[in-house]
Amino acid sequence: MKEVKKNHRLNLEVKKTVLCIQEITQASRQASINKLDKLDQQDKLKKELDEAKNRVEAFVYDTRADLAEDSEKRTKLIQYSTEVELKELNEAVESAAVWMEEGDIETATLGDLKAKFTELNSKKDKILRRITEAELRPQLITMMHVVTNLTRESLANATVQRDIPEEIVAKITKQCEDADKWMTQREEEQKKLPDSVDPAFSSDEIETKMEEFRRAVKSLFIYPKKKPVKPAANNATNTTNTTTTETNSTTNATSSDQQTAPEETKKSSTEEKKPEEQKKKEETKEDKKEL
Repeated sequence: MKEVKKNHRLNLEVKKTVLCIQEITQASRQASINKLDKLDQQDKLKKELDEAKNRVEAFVYDTRADLAEDSEKRTKLIQYSTEVELKELNEAVESAAVWMEEGDIETATLGDLKAKFTELNSKKDKILRRITEAELRPQLITMMHVVTNLTRESLANATVQRDIPEEIVAKITKQCEDADKWMTQREEEQKKLPDSVDPAFSSDEIETKMEEFRRAVKSLFIYPKKKPVKPAANNATNTTNTTTTETNSTTNATSSDQQTAPEETKKSSTEEKKPEEQKKKEETKEDKKEL
């Protein structure tokens, strides 16, 4: 038997309620804005405090690990620092570790945390700078010599191709000479210094000088190129006339030779014919005598 679906309808009771929303005044709006700003500032301060704490804690843990007896970095820290500097760094790190363990870090203000990190970092940063400079120095010295030589080559090529004032050429030439002297003096000074003191020159100084050379080479291209030298017009005309005259004389000589040749041929053939005719006449006279 087939099932039959039926739809049932029910009447629902609906109540309509009108809610009275109170209008926001200017004062209440401003109070809400101020409250949100205060909460944002609190969140920002908390974030900065957490970052400052993490920075101090990370520095203390990393430096203690670097100063450990079995650390590979300890050798370099000893090499590029004096005994006093290494002792001060070790004492500052241990003091900060005690300060953290006692819980003072949790109640420290943002200013206290920043001052603590600055104090600790200043004792280690100068040692790390010496290590970095020692690693970069050989490469930068080589680059400095290469840049100086390339500047000289660029100047030599530019003077051939462009109209560069003599004072500019003299200025760049002197700049190269001064750089060579400065680099030689600094290298000699550096050889006399131990690794535990600040270097005689920094990588920033070399990079500044190389940038000056780049600007000097770039400035050469603002000068106009030299105009090509054109040959004199009179010389060109005389050369053309001379060539034309020689060509004409050669042509005339050839033509006269060609004309003279047939005439000589005719003469020779005429001279050959005369003896034959005389022979025939003589033979005819002898025949007549015999008769």
